[in-house]
Amino acid sequence: MKLSFIQKLSLFFIAALAGVLFMCVVAYQSNRAFRHSVANEGQAREIIHQSEKILSAVKDIESGTRGYVLARDTSYLRPLNQVQQNIFSRIELLDSLFHQDVSQKKQIDSLRFYVNKCLSLAKKTISTRDRDGLAASITLIADKTRRETKNKIKTITTDIQAVEEMQLHERQSEKDKTLRALNVRVVFLFLLLTSILGIGFYGVNLYYTARQKSLAEIRSLYDDAPCGYHSLDKNGVFTQMNSTELAWLGYTRKEVVGKMNISNLLTHESAQKFEELFKRFKKEGIIKDEELEFVRKGGTSFPVLTNATSVKDVHGNFLSCRATVFDITDRKKFESEVKDINASLEYKISERTRELQRNTQRFKSLIENINDAILLIDDRGILVYQSPAMERIGGYSKEETFGKQVGQLIHPDDVEDLRNTLAYLVDKPNLPVIKQYRKKHKKGHYIWIEGTINNKLGDENIKGFIANYRDITERKEAEENLNRSQKIYSTIACNIPNSAILMIDKEERYLFVDGEVMKTLGYVKQDMEGKLAKDVLSTRAYEVMHPMYAQALSGKKYTQQLTIPGNHDFLFQFAPLSDESGAIYAAIIIAVDITEINEAQWQIQKLNEELEERVKQRTEQLEIAKKDLEAFSYSVSHDLRSPLRVIDGFAAVLNEDYAQMLDDEGRKTINVIRSNAGYMGRLIDNLLDLSRMGRQALNLSQTNMYELANDVMAEMNLSESFKGEISIANLPVALCDHELMKQVWINLISNAVKYSSKVLLPVIEIGFTEEEGNTIYFVKDNGAGFDMQFATKLFGVFQRMHRVTEFEGTGVGLALVHQIISRHGGKIWVNAKIDQGATFFFTLTKQ
Repeated sequence: MKLSFIQKLSLFFIAALAGVLFMCVVAYQSNRAFRHSVANEGQAREIIHQSEKILSAVKDIESGTRGYVLARDTSYLRPLNQVQQNIFSRIELLDSLFHQDVSQKKQIDSLRFYVNKCLSLAKKTISTRDRDGLAASITLIADKTRRETKNKIKTITTDIQAVEEMQLHERQSEKDKTLRALNVRVVFLFLLLTSILGIGFYGVNLYYTARQKSLAEIRSLYDDAPCGYHSLDKNGVFTQMNSTELAWLGYTRKEVVGKMNISNLLTHESAQKFEELFKRFKKEGIIKDEELEFVRKGGTSFPVLTNATSVKDVHGNFLSCRATVFDITDRKKFESEVKDINASLEYKISERTRELQRNTQRFKSLIENINDAILLIDDRGILVYQSPAMERIGGYSKEETFGKQVGQLIHPDDVEDLRNTLAYLVDKPNLPVIKQYRKKHKKGHYIWIEGTINNKLGDENIKGFIANYRDITERKEAEENLNRSQKIYSTIACNIPNSAILMIDKEERYLFVDGEVMKTLGYVKQDMEGKLAKDVLSTRAYEVMHPMYAQALSGKKYTQQLTIPGNHDFLFQFAPLSDESGAIYAAIIIAVDITEINEAQWQIQKLNEELEERVKQRTEQLEIAKKDLEAFSYSVSHDLRSPLRVIDGFAAVLNEDYAQMLDDEGRKTINVIRSNAGYMGRLIDNLLDLSRMGRQALNLSQTNMYELANDVMAEMNLSESFKGEISIANLPVALCDHELMKQVWINLISNAVKYSSKVLLPVIEIGFTEEEGNTIYFVKDNGAGFDMQFATKLFGVFQRMHRVTEFEGTGVGLALVHQIISRHGGKIWVNAKIDQGATFFFTLTKQ
């Protein structure tokens, strides 16, 4: 089969296009390989960068740890904490960059292990510095394991970088090779496209020449088309008209073309219309679907639909127009018939519309002014409509709630019930369900609403759930208040022995009756509630109670004691109940059987008389005991001191006058005698202080505890004698006996100094805390401490946690502190650990 020129040209273009596509695919693959090389190169650089960051982070861990150990400054820990937060994210980033590289992933696992180990050693060193001091933490810093760990991390990162550097070099070479190949393919593609365009231009030119030969055929189609064609010059004179339009008009081409203006073939109205259209057409260049009325040669007219486009020169000046004309006589006839029908329909529709508008306005007015709120919820639980009453009830406008899940507008505890209700109603159309929910108000609180939910999903005009609600908050509050009041009254009545509670309204009707003494009064709860007092009480009882009921209902609150038959004494309390406006609506009566109380009061009076006599006797006995105690104190102060002074004196004489006659053991024995005599003297002094403490009256005053503690430390000369660190907080003022509280500070601070004296770097902290409105003072040291299982014995006389050979003392100081704090109404306690120090806490009664 012989191919035409166009077919050959098409086949050539298809072949050329296939070649271009092939070169594009090759170029794309080269470009993709180049981008892959660039990505691999960037990945290698990122791995090298991240490994450097990890190695730098490890160095920061080491430097931060060393800085904190040496200076104990928490600012050194900030870089450590920051590094700890991001070092593992960098390791995970390295891990993700290696993808399936098993050998490098093993390196990452090792790096993760040693970084964990490095962090653990740093934390251990920091905690050791806080707990055991500088020396112990320096030992950990110099530990061989730390150096080995750091070297391992450095070795791993160096190996990773070495591998990536080698791969980076290879990838750069690969990238350069790929780039050269890509450039060659792009040049070849450019040459190929240029050749195709040249050949294509030649073929198109040949095709254009062949196309001109077909214009004659097109002219034939123009004349014999089923519609009219004509062209006008700038003055509206016909320059062309096809045979179809000439046949419609009844003219020959010679009579029209070049001789007649289009206005000569139009009715007067259409001619005026066309004059305006033609002016606009010259500017806009188009006429679309305009109706005109042509006049035939015989004088009859017919309607046409015309469309036209303009022909302009290179400067945009109007030359001529090309127009199509369609005879629309049949269409106009049909439109006239349709117009009559539409006029009738429009009248009917306008009447129905006015009726619908009236009904809609009535419905809208009803919806907008009804107190109940109306909601429309779709099948997804989304609110699509709310009536204006909903805004009055909940505060939210319809714009604020539109499109929200209805569950967002109610209490979280009610959401599940609402979902279950909607799910239940899905299969039950037109079944109203009454529900109560708590709805969130715009102001933030919740209100109670009650109403019905109805499934209207099957209704084409609704397709949702209709819910109407009303605000029942006041009713719920009233019910809750009433229930709460009844529960309160019932609880009070049931839990107050020998009592009863009654409530009456303005008509003296019993609203509430409860209490265990109702049987004593001779009445039953069920027989009284809801009935009038005059119908329940006996005639005599009503005559007694009626005036009191009347006074309570008039607003008077009073108490009345009555004795009922059976010798039972009752105390009646009457109180009016009023609403928010102050109007009295009921009265409450509390009846208490005080028979046993009256009997007990008589017994108490008798016992008081007996107790007064006993107190008098005990007072005399205490006076005698006080005198005996004073005599004992005098004996201890004078009689026991004399033998001690003699023992110490003679031992001193032996040591001074006969020291050369004694050997070392003899002189040691004399020193032991003098030391124990001195210890016995101090013990007697402490016992006397403890004895006087119980008799000494408290002289309370507002005492500045901060100044008092500082004065004690100054008297003890701790700034020179104590080689450690002492910190004192700004202690608050306390109501206490100044001198006794000074003794407390002396004993507690002395103990802290004594028991921390053997620590390398002793630290004492004096401070306070606030707990439940009470001030808790404390003295804390990092000394010897003790086992807390013996803490209960600590404040007893002569109780010691350490041997005298370890720390000197009499075992009376803390007993004295305990007695002073107890006399102030406070308490003292301790928290300690062996070799980790002790903290003594004490409080004073809040006054």
